[in-house]
Amino acid sequence: MTAVRPPALAIVLAALFCPAAASAQAIHNLERNLPLEVQDTAFTDTGKLQIQGAFVNELSDTSDRLSLQPSFQYGFAENAHVIAYSQIFNADDDADERGSGDTYVGLFYNFLAEGRYLPSFAFQADLLAVPGEDNDGHDTALTFIATKQFRTEPTEDRVHFNVRWDHNNEAATGEREDRFECVLGYSRKVTDKTVLVLDLFRREEATEDEESNMAEIGLLYQLSQHTVLGVGLGTGFGDESPDTRFSLSFQFTLGS
Repeated sequence: MTAVRPPALAIVLAALFCPAAASAQAIHNLERNLPLEVQDTAFTDTGKLQIQGAFVNELSDTSDRLSLQPSFQYGFAENAHVIAYSQIFNADDDADERGSGDTYVGLFYNFLAEGRYLPSFAFQADLLAVPGEDNDGHDTALTFIATKQFRTEPTEDRVHFNVRWDHNNEAATGEREDRFECVLGYSRKVTDKTVLVLDLFRREEATEDEESNMAEIGLLYQLSQHTVLGVGLGTGFGDESPDTRFSLSFQFTLGS
């Protein structure tokens, strides 16, 4: 598996062992693969830095792919944050490692607050800044996100809907130039420190004529005022879907 570069690892370790410099972020905050595929419209508070990481393992009869996905988010303005994230793959098939090392930078903006009847809306626009293994060009991604809370304290039940569009700027033979993903999710606080998350998603893969369908369940747990851990488990349905999907994740917040 491709090694994590020492500077990035040092930042993560420093954050985990320096709680005095941190300030808490709401536990009910869903990010992609933290712990499931579904994302909500919550933004990183102004002046705060979130350091996040996810380990995702997808297993099927023909393949086994483990990915490490570090992410950094900084709230630079009201309702908005910038994001930088990467994906590092280890797979038993070289084709499944295409794009390993891809590093994206992006902008997240919550452009409409939730109303009495309308959900809150946000978008995230990403640009491939550093192409990884066997990848050329500067790909782009655009995600549209909606979240609606339909019960108040203490459970704060919410539903979520995501649509993501990925554009492959220089698609190789047999690859899609454009692919889409749709995610439907639900989240609920079961205790003051625990959130239950469910989702269902359909994802077009980079390889033409291949799609994945997954149903997932996960938990977020607030380990401390500044640290949230996540775990997720999914099952695939459809001939081309992974049989199972397992994820472990963490979020750590720094800032005043």
